[in-house]
Amino acid sequence: MTGPDPTGFDWFGFEDAVFEELRTVARALVYQSDGELPYAYALTGLHAEPSGPVDLPYPALGTVESVDPRRLWEPPAWPRRDDGWALRAPLDGWQDRLNAAVDGLDEGAWAAAHGRYGHALLGAVRRAGAELVAEGTLPTEVVVLVDDGADLAAKSSRPQRLRGYWAARAE
Repeated sequence: MTGPDPTGFDWFGFEDAVFEELRTVARALVYQSDGELPYAYALTGLHAEPSGPVDLPYPALGTVESVDPRRLWEPPAWPRRDDGWALRAPLDGWQDRLNAAVDGLDEGAWAAAHGRYGHALLGAVRRAGAELVAEGTLPTEVVVLVDDGADLAAKSSRPQRLRGYWAARAE
């Protein structure tokens, strides 16, 4: 996006908050998995209505032991997830500020804000994934992605790591 942001929203602060919470939730989900082997960590459940509200997605951890093999690349179906994370501080406040910022925007401004939102999520996921792997919370082979089935997923990880994800989407 070029030029001033008409929303006045703190996109960098938002990305930092999502990054921090992604790390916290990943650590909790890995702890709860009690030795299971993670293969993917995703932000999933993206929902936005053009010129309307934007709901924060939620994190999910795919482990070899907990996910039905037919649903390996369907993060909303994974049992290890935190679909209530946006309802708790600090993300609940960010959710409210985000929706206040996009409320009433015309179609072009809303699309620009939605694009910036996606980039903030992507930045947070990339940063969290790198840190979680570096500290040993997640194995180096894990796929960390924004599960939108499109551009954000493609930018989330290296193409060879996303082969299974795209193959499942093609079925």
